[in-house]
Amino acid sequence: MSTAKDIGETVIQDARRILMVRPATFGFSIENAESNVFQRRSEKSDAELQRTALAEFDRATETIRSAGVDLVVYDQEPNLHLPDAVFPNNWVSFHENTYVLYPMLSKQRRMERQMVMIPFLNSGKIINYKKHIDLTPYEISGKFLEGTGSIVFDYENRIAYACLSPRTDVEVLNDLCQQLGYRPCSFNAVDETGVPVYHTNVILSICSDLVIFCEESIRNQQTKDRLKEMWQQAGRMVMGVTLEQARHFTCNVYQVTGKDGERKLLMSGSAFDAFTKDQRGLLEEKRTLVRCDIPTIEETGGGSLRCMVARIA
Repeated sequence: MSTAKDIGETVIQDARRILMVRPATFGFSIENAESNVFQRRSEKSDAELQRTALAEFDRATETIRSAGVDLVVYDQEPNLHLPDAVFPNNWVSFHENTYVLYPMLSKQRRMERQMVMIPFLNSGKIINYKKHIDLTPYEISGKFLEGTGSIVFDYENRIAYACLSPRTDVEVLNDLCQQLGYRPCSFNAVDETGVPVYHTNVILSICSDLVIFCEESIRNQQTKDRLKEMWQQAGRMVMGVTLEQARHFTCNVYQVTGKDGERKLLMSGSAFDAFTKDQRGLLEEKRTLVRCDIPTIEETGGGSLRCMVARIA
């Protein structure tokens, strides 16, 4: 098993620098909608969807930068038809001097790897990735693991949390953890109808001092208790949210450390409004809540702010 020294992994939980991809061909993906209950088909034309999503994206990045967050924006190539390019966290993750390429269920989304984003980052101007782990051959055998959608990393304690689904395979998870030097922690989570939750990051967010967790999604009480005990032992406050709140992306939030050294919790307007007043009060005690309104991206793309962010430092 690789050690932290081998991989060059940081032990800091909250990212200090993040990447977002500015969409050029945003739209509704029929292929993805088959396994993503968060997506909603819009009556808008493709051109109108792109204009609206781009406006939401630009306002969001302006808000995030105004909050003092170190943000790198990569412009998607317009010659590639990639309706979900705004969600880079599903096909790649970055671990100091190592990047990981992930096997994806959607054939259309696999095309996102054609973007020259990694050479752009690896030009030496931003960061230098000397190693990479390529898990994409698993696609041949129909086994998938979709980045930090499938995995929620506890960087400080080197644990990779993942709820199993058609998009999150335990064999691929174990392989990645062995190479990165992480301990896998897989579990089952379902929605109100008993359908497996497609991505872990819609029911779980792990911050340096906080865990936001959809308790209702885990029906096995022993599993639920074990997870909560792990987080509490790590000194993190556990905030539970309902499935209804999770449907508004209250777990699809992302805490970063700003340039001023302070905590910033990035979230959508939908997530902000879905937290109760008491929950927002607790959250605001130790961090700034950074609200970005992205309704078109959420409804058409089926992902929220966490899905739009890739950690690069």
